[in-house]
This record gives sequence, C-alpha cells and structure tokens, in this order.
Amino acid sequence: MIRRWGDRDWHDRILRSQLPGATDEERAAFSRVFRFSMSRGEAAQYWRMTLDIDARSVLASIRVPTLVIQREEVAGMDVRNSRYLAERIPGARLVELPGRDFAPSLGDQDRIFSELEGFIGGVIEGSTWDVEPERVVATVLFTDIVDATAQAAALGDHAWRELVQRHHEIVREQLARFRGKEVDTAGDGFVASFDGPARAIRCGCAISEAMPELGLDVRVGLHTGECS
Repeated sequence: MIRRWGDRDWHDRILRSQLPGATDEERAAFSRVFRFSMSRGEAAQYWRMTLDIDARSVLASIRVPTLVIQREEVAGMDVRNSRYLAERIPGARLVELPGRDFAPSLGDQDRIFSELEGFIGGVIEGSTWDVEPERVVATVLFTDIVDATAQAAALGDHAWRELVQRHHEIVREQLARFRGKEVDTAGDGFVASFDGPARAIRCGCAISEAMPELGLDVRVGLHTGECS
C-alpha cells in the first residue's frame, strides 16, 4: 500500500472495491483527497500508528451512550469488529445496515440519518443508556517531593534529573513490593492504586522512610473510595 500510495490507478482500484456505488466523478474526488492529504512517508507513519492502536482494554470504561453503525458488505471491513465493540462497550447500541459503500455519504443515507435521529432523541430523553457503571472500592496513593522547585534550582538541571530518576526507582520498587499499580507520574509525583488500604499505608510509609537517604522529603496522601 505504501509503495503504491499516490498512484491514481491504485487508488481508483481500491475505491472501486470500497465505494462500488460511487460515480467516476465521486471516486476521482475521493482519490484526490487521499493523495493530497499526506505524502507517501506520512501515509507510512499513519498506517504504522493505526496498526499499533489497540483499544480493547478501554472499551469497558466508556461511560457515554454509544452507537455503533456498520454496513454489512463493505470489502475488507468484517462486521464482527463492530459486534465486538458493541458487546464490550456498556449499553452500546449496534446497527448493521445493508450496503457495500464504506463512506456514509454514499448509499442509503436515509437509514443512517433515521438511526442517528432515533439514537440522539433517546439520549436527549435519557432513555438510551441505563447501564450502571462498574465501580470498585480502591485506595489511591499520591506522592510529592517537598520544595521540589527550590531544590531543582539549587542543584541544577542535570543533578536534579539524576536525583528524580533515583526517586522514581525507589517509588517503583516499593509499589512492586506492596503490589501497587502505577497510574500516572507528573513531574516528581506519583499516583498509584491499591485494592485495599493496608498495603497502601505500608507502601506510603516505606516510600517516606526511604527518601532521607537521597536528601529528600516526600509527602504521601491516601484516599479510599469508589473508583470507575
């Protein structure tokens, strides 16, 4: 695909497969958009990025009304992909439409607009999504280096980066020791989650007690409650 990107004959062959209902003029317009939208090198980067994306693990965390629409006979577009999405997004609605055109602007548009209108109307009325979000009780741990800005200015960028790197190593060692899950890092602070407060408290104490050897003072905060 990358080798042929920009080749008008190749684009036309692909478009004839995925947009069989398009006129010659419409296919030429689509081909022009594709060729002008990105160079061959940019297309290569785009498709590599696309192949690396795997959203399966986050589908269950979607918390908004969701409509999944797919035409059933589009070349190279297996309708089982849409079914997979709809099965794993809480409360999602799946609509499978007849047709072979990938672009929604072609083929039977009345059915698409009818489905959209019904879905949006249901959202406004509040009748489309009554799934109770999955929530669990968890303990969240927060850490922060005291007077980090002043220390960074006193040490200089290079020395401060080395110190923060060592700080991160110690925090991660303790998270692994107490089975905490790192959620995020922001500068010199950590956010981690635990399935209960006891290990989180012991982990926070261990982190705080390990920092004086680096000449650092670390604040540690904990919160226990329901999380999505």
